[in-house]
Amino acid sequence: MMQSLGVSYDTGSLMHYGRYAFSKDYRSPTIVPRNPDANIGQRRGFSQIDLLKLNRLYECQKGILVPTGPVTSKPYECSNNNRLCQHWANNGECTKNPAWMNVNCAKSCRLCADSKCGNYNRNCEEWARLRECTKNPDYMTIYCPKACHSCHGGTGADVGCKDWNEYCAAWARNGQCRVNPDYMLVYCRKSCSQC
Repeated sequence: MMQSLGVSYDTGSLMHYGRYAFSKDYRSPTIVPRNPDANIGQRRGFSQIDLLKLNRLYECQKGILVPTGPVTSKPYECSNNNRLCQHWANNGECTKNPAWMNVNCAKSCRLCADSKCGNYNRNCEEWARLRECTKNPDYMTIYCPKACHSCHGGTGADVGCKDWNEYCAAWARNGQCRVNPDYMLVYCRKSCSQC
């Protein structure tokens, strides 16, 4: 039995399946939300409704802290978090196990700004044609940067006051400046009002 805790249904929940969950060919969506622009199946972190439900479930007195000013974040640092990353990358783990490798071995999987920009799922181009770059940016910017045209040419101070991705404005409207600050505040500075 599901407990709603008096909160509306949340397609943006960390626990929600993505559009292509259990699909045989990864082209046909198995879950189609009523709102075609809904962010569905993200894995970046708790949504605001997730946090609200957790606070209600565990009867937290202080509620949810929501930032009131501009979000600040350290600049994105592309690195390897394990000494075996390069070995695993050489053995094809970036494509066999992208969910772990692209986060923990980003440098070895060539996801850094100074690396070749690519697609790390065979379905990236098809998903981009289906507008998943805007609908599901949490996944697509990590695993399909080439298909989403989110490759960038600089980091930190080199970025300036501009958006490096054509989808920055859409992502900003979907709340990604707060949910995904490591990327957004560096590569979507204009849309996130950081300059």
